[in-house]
Amino acid sequence: PEVAPNPATDQVTPFLQKLHKGDATILCAAHLAKVSAFVTWNTRDFMALGVKSLVDFPIVVPADGLKLFRKWIEPFSV
Repeated sequence: PEVAPNPATDQVTPFLQKLHKGDATILCAAHLAKVSAFVTWNTRDFMALGVKSLVDFPIVVPADGLKLFRKWIEPFSV
């Protein structure tokens, strides 16, 4: 886990068109931190129509996050 700083108001603005302020700030911070994936149980908000177009990483539930993680670490397995 990594703690990302709060984004500036102008950085959050595009996210506010699709999400409530708290969720917009969280997803914007993840975007600025250049995460590989965003894992959440909040499918109602973060997987709503148009939200995925704001970012260049997958937004997934924990089970799918584990599948992605396993796929990413496979090359390093012995």
